[in-house]
Amino acid sequence: MIHKSIKGKLEPTYNKYRIYATEIYRNIFYGKLPRSITEVKKEYNVPDATTVTKRLCFIHNKKYRMLNDEEIRDIIVQSLADKLKTQKFKSILEIGCGSGRNLTVLKKMFPDKKMYGLDIAEQMVKEAKINNPSIKFFCCSASKIPFADNSIDVIFSVHAIEQMTAVLPFVIAELKRVCKDRIILMEPFPEVQNWIGVLHNKRLGYPMDVYSRVLSAGFQISCFKALGFGNPINKTGLLIAEQKQ
Repeated sequence: MIHKSIKGKLEPTYNKYRIYATEIYRNIFYGKLPRSITEVKKEYNVPDATTVTKRLCFIHNKKYRMLNDEEIRDIIVQSLADKLKTQKFKSILEIGCGSGRNLTVLKKMFPDKKMYGLDIAEQMVKEAKINNPSIKFFCCSASKIPFADNSIDVIFSVHAIEQMTAVLPFVIAELKRVCKDRIILMEPFPEVQNWIGVLHNKRLGYPMDVYSRVLSAGFQISCFKALGFGNPINKTGLLIAEQKQ
């Protein structure tokens, strides 16, 4: 929903991109669009569907503007930090940490906490170790977390589990085994998407059953909601689940 103070100015532009993105994805998923993508792009004067979706981002203060991927990621990490400030923890692990960007930000906010990251990409882990010597990184799959049972207070992910469809059952089982208190997942859950987002995520092969698998593993979900920013066809959802005492 566009904030009323800027609705009049932005609605024409927003509608143009919304209609364009809808037409493009109907073409991609159903193949029923009578016109070619080239003809649609020419009419709406926009380069491609990916660029369009980036122009349809709403941020948490309800203002509307273009956001790049780094801005979106920074807002997501800040939301995570806000949640952590209200919780007691001594250790934290990020699965799918990449080059360690998220943990670097969190380490500045929580310098006395033990932080760990793991990623399956060897080059990313090498970069993370160079840039963040105070954080321990491991090159391994999230389906085989190299920690003892109940050894990490908080485990989190930011748009990482979306890439783990093939090993999802093992990943959830490992989260359950290693986590001592809670997991915080910030992922594009299908439950928070519109119909275009669901189709988009299915097309990319993202897992569609993370929520149900977390429940089945024996976690108690204390928070589940959509976050009010990001790519409108790949919305970020927040799931916080705790170990049952």
